[in-house]
Amino acid sequence: MGAASGEAFHGRKRIDGTCGNDGLAVGWEMNLRWLNALLWGNSVALAWMWGLGLFFSVQISFMFGMPGLLMFAVPNALGLMLFGVLTEVVAKRHPGGQESLALFFDKFAQPFRLIFYIYQIVALSLTVFALVKYMFVPLFMPLELGNGAMMALSMVMVVFVLLAAGCLFGEEFGIGKIKAGHALMGLLLVVCVGWIIFNMQPGGVGSGYAGMGEKAGYSQTRFWGYSVPLVVGLLVGPWLDLQHWQRAIQIHREKTSVRLSYIFGGVIFFLLLLFHGWLAMWVMGNAGEGFTPAHTGLDGLSYAHDLVVQYFSRGFQGNSWVPVAYFAFLCICVLTTLDSGYVALKWFLGKNVEKSENMLLSIIPKQMVASPIPTFMLVGLITAVGYFAKLELEYFMVFYASFFVGYAALAIARCFVPNS
Repeated sequence: MGAASGEAFHGRKRIDGTCGNDGLAVGWEMNLRWLNALLWGNSVALAWMWGLGLFFSVQISFMFGMPGLLMFAVPNALGLMLFGVLTEVVAKRHPGGQESLALFFDKFAQPFRLIFYIYQIVALSLTVFALVKYMFVPLFMPLELGNGAMMALSMVMVVFVLLAAGCLFGEEFGIGKIKAGHALMGLLLVVCVGWIIFNMQPGGVGSGYAGMGEKAGYSQTRFWGYSVPLVVGLLVGPWLDLQHWQRAIQIHREKTSVRLSYIFGGVIFFLLLLFHGWLAMWVMGNAGEGFTPAHTGLDGLSYAHDLVVQYFSRGFQGNSWVPVAYFAFLCICVLTTLDSGYVALKWFLGKNVEKSENMLLSIIPKQMVASPIPTFMLVGLITAVGYFAKLELEYFMVFYASFFVGYAALAIARCFVPNS
């Protein structure tokens, strides 16, 4: 009887121990998935922090203050979250296990291949153009390079360096490693943002809260005129972005929640937009009467995308490391978009070149056609044309609003409406 009891006791101990270990393993796995979702969320936010989000958050704050910033930031963040929620629904509806989303995308993307490609070109061009026009041009202006030719040559060199950096980082970090690279970039971003906030007065925006739009002719009517295309465009924007589809597919392969990853991404992205808009309002409220942030565009409207850059490069009297932190913030946001674009284009072009039966493509070496480098050269050309033509960020946005929104709506319908 005693031996039987002892055996039962030890058996129960073994069972309890096994259950305990299994429970611990499940707990660790859940924690790792949460961490993985957070890392992917950070990468999602940084990849989406391209020229439009980065500099238009300043312009919309200039035009309409905090109400304008929220009108821009809220649908932007919600658009990311909805993309994650709905793509997870798609992944679960279709067979294929961890490859279900990849298999779905192969069929889903066929009618939109050219649109996906054009969207990526315009997104990358807009990003490089915005950083050149709204950061490097104001920084180079005080140097008095002598004539327009020297300034133009300097900007061409800047474009080349930016694109080369994007190619270098994109080649180094594939989709499997990019979340780790972006985690490091995210930590640097936190340091930059923390340093800026620590050395300034977070609540001291003063009159900047309302923006400076009324003085520049941006009435309340224009606020509502901006609201409809912005809200609609930002809610559907991620659906044609190769970077997001590639991330969603990879997240699903890693058995991590696409929904949770994109919720994290939306929150981080919202905070980044809020920070940049707050910084613009702080400058408007504290720069003084002599500071004139806006310039007049070809259409006669006032533009102030670079007002924070102007302030930090000319009028800032505080800690000298604050401007450095801000310029690093801008460069990190752009670099994490460019490397993401490189990785996404390499993936997309490679897949399509392999399956293509086009006779013309068969003549050209496949490695050249599948490489993102020719596309990056085209991005550089578009950036140069935009710079020399004295375009503004909004001119690129008009193309998005008029051309891509309809295709994005069709893409969503194709995901959920039978026979669409």
